[in-house]
Amino acid sequence: MDTINYYRKLGLKSGASLQEIKASYRRLARLYHPDVNPDNLQAKDQFIAITEAYQYLLRIAPVEPDKIHHVHSEPSPPPAY
Repeated sequence: MDTINYYRKLGLKSGASLQEIKASYRRLARLYHPDVNPDNLQAKDQFIAITEAYQYLLRIAPVEPDKIHHVHSEPSPPPAY
């Protein structure tokens, strides 16, 4: 499946933010979760498909600049006692 289909599976436009991906997955997961639909094989298949899309999109989703942790190239000085 190509990337655009993963976005569509979650009801999103291509290039959606990480927050949008998470919110859409949570909403759909509640709707199709097997515990909520114990005897519905279509819901189970849909749940598996949205989970696959979610896991893929998490790996490629753009990271918001305020969520990036900067690593200092110099070690921190030891604490003063």
